[in-house]
Amino acid sequence: MEKYDYIICGAGLAGLSLAYRLCSPDFASKRILLLEKDDKVINDRTFCHWSKETSIYEDIVSKKWSQLRFRSLSCQRSFDIEPYTYKMIRGDDFYAWNLKKVNSVSHVSIKKENIVNIEDDDQIVVHTENASYQADYIFKTYLDANLDFSKSHYVSQHFMGWFIQTEEDKFLENEATFMDFNIPQKGETRFMYVLPTNNKTALVELAIFSNAILSVREYETILKNYIEENLNINAYQVLEKEKGIIPMTTYDFNQHDSKNIIHIGTAGGSVKPSSGFAFSRIQEHSDLICKILLEGKNPLLAQNLFKSRYKKYDKIFLNAILTDKANGENVFSRMFNKLPPQLIFKFLDEKTSFNEDLKMFTAPPTLPFIRAFFEELV
Repeated sequence: MEKYDYIICGAGLAGLSLAYRLCSPDFASKRILLLEKDDKVINDRTFCHWSKETSIYEDIVSKKWSQLRFRSLSCQRSFDIEPYTYKMIRGDDFYAWNLKKVNSVSHVSIKKENIVNIEDDDQIVVHTENASYQADYIFKTYLDANLDFSKSHYVSQHFMGWFIQTEEDKFLENEATFMDFNIPQKGETRFMYVLPTNNKTALVELAIFSNAILSVREYETILKNYIEENLNINAYQVLEKEKGIIPMTTYDFNQHDSKNIIHIGTAGGSVKPSSGFAFSRIQEHSDLICKILLEGKNPLLAQNLFKSRYKKYDKIFLNAILTDKANGENVFSRMFNKLPPQLIFKFLDEKTSFNEDLKMFTAPPTLPFIRAFFEELV
């Protein structure tokens, strides 16, 4: 049985973000394995995030915006978001960039194998269809199929996006639509993104917060109607498509950690329960894991990254949305109508002071969240 210091199970956003950092010469004395069953070559999703700083992935940012638009029936606003910029990274660029780095060092190897199970006994062993591998620490990125979310708030953020190209200039290249609620809500939280890469090309994406997953035809009908009726575009070509599901939940994923098996990414609770954003949180988590490893400590300590008070805020938000105390369109409209986007981003990044938290609480409808607060308290 081959023995490694660290094994990363899964080469998605979290697995590759950690693997890239472990390629550092600081870890040259370690033996590291990355296991992934797929080739990771297609543009299956787009990673968007806001940031004030440059990152290790700055060279593969395909587009960035400092101007954002928010639209709903009650709020029509454009914002200058400096010092933040909103950034887009294509999935295929992200995979290629990280895999190139992994393949350039000798102490990190990648094997294309399907994981069958992970044994957590006297030895920590990953069993694949081809072999078994032992490790000191295993970083697991995928969710087990038998998780019980019934005692937690849970809603899926499901999405479908089209990269479209028009014959004429139809987009403002330097302004992205962050949220547009001007589509039928159907009793759910539904909004559109419009992310132009130039005046003729943009990613138009539908996002829905609900547990009623639509058929492909239903997603495509909403996209088509929005493009034609809201964007007034009739002549266009669909260049690429993407779709997926992101769990937004207060479930405690870290209860499945053990001394030597650490869950990361979605499986480690890195998806923000109230928004579905994960990219920046995963980068911060990966940095902290590596820092702790270099200090000779157990990387399980990195699971304390996400602060408990924000977890409580997320519970209150999901309680209000999922029990129909508050309407998602109304909540976000009130926030963007009353508050600067910089404060909203800072709050979602969990970097605000308590006084700034109080400012955030004054924006949405008060009564539904007070009711949700007391329900969570009980």
